[in-house]
Amino acid sequence: MNTFNLPLDYSYNEECFPEEDLDLLERMEPHFVSEEERHFFRTMIYKQIYDFAPSIDYIIDNNETPDGVYLVRYYDSDYKIGRWLGDHWLNFDYYVDNLSAAIEVDMYPIIGEHITFLEWLRRDNYKYARFDQNEDTEGDEVYSCMYLDNGNTKK
Repeated sequence: MNTFNLPLDYSYNEECFPEEDLDLLERMEPHFVSEEERHFFRTMIYKQIYDFAPSIDYIIDNNETPDGVYLVRYYDSDYKIGRWLGDHWLNFDYYVDNLSAAIEVDMYPIIGEHITFLEWLRRDNYKYARFDQNEDTEGDEVYSCMYLDNGNTKK
């Protein structure tokens, strides 16, 4: 998903968009270490605005990372970070309600290292991030929390 030329209209989803993430791109901009990082954050903000995921949106699949770490997004901006140990789930997951909180998670309980999730992402330059695994997106239809209650969809 290339989001560089797409508008980011926070008002589209203002009822559900987390206040903590309103200026996340601006805060991160001077600190981006690669184009992959810029793409990750712009895409994640785009998804939070336009790509509702009431079931699940796999951003990082535990089957693709060497240490079994995963990142899942629910609804607009709720995240779960955890780990698959090969034959069972680690009995510890982080649940956070915005991307700003997700990148600050201390990964020690998950991988045994005191690094933030942001540092973990940077370690492999975001190569495990995928943006096409939203189980609630059907074709061109994207569901927004603004329309969830009355069943309407917005394209």
